[in-house]
Amino acid sequence: MTVATAGSIDPQAGESDENTNKWRVSGTAARFIIVFTDATFNPTMSIPGYEGATIKDLNNTLRQERVKPYFFVPSDPSYAMLGRMRGAVLKACGTGGDGLLAITSNQALFQEMLEKLAEGVTKTASSPVELK
Repeated sequence: MTVATAGSIDPQAGESDENTNKWRVSGTAARFIIVFTDATFNPTMSIPGYEGATIKDLNNTLRQERVKPYFFVPSDPSYAMLGRMRGAVLKACGTGGDGLLAITSNQALFQEMLEKLAEGVTKTASSPVELK
């Protein structure tokens, strides 16, 4: 939520600190968020400023900001709802906290996963991003 709602760069501010963590102006570039996690799933957020926000709120925010999410998560049924978000890509990576470790510690497997991610991002970025 924090990244998705960072706002757009102010062209008048140039290369200022104000623009460091903001998106390019909507429509000038494809927007992606790539999440790697081994954390347990929580149906409501505890992020300061977004306490109590839900997957529905996240989905609405990503659609509004035109951001395509890629999620790399443990193989746990609780994460399935992320994959049902329109435009989302969900990749289950093993089970529990060891899932990502198993993939990232295997250099060939991790490289393959990153190549597939790059292909997906490139394909999406080459066509208009329309998340409804």
